Amino acid sequence: MGMIDKFLKMHNTTVLHITHNQDDVWYLANKVAFIKQGELLQFGQTNEVLSKPRYEYVTRFSRREIIGLESMIKT
Repeated sequence: MGMIDKFLKMHNTTVLHITHNQDDVWYLANKVAFIKQGELLQFGQTNEVLSKPRYEYVTRFSRREIIGLESMIKT
């Protein structure tokens, strides 16, 4: 991930990065969009969207991420 982050900062550019990888979301994104079956469910600042999900689909993603972070902190 380091190369992508360095490239973005060096070139001061915006990239649309499509992923299902939660690590990518936390590491790269300053904004995030949740799309399900072609419908935009929620868009905004990463921390805001993940901490205040408006749909169960986003909530499930957020919970998996929080559980992952908690297990990393405990080890």
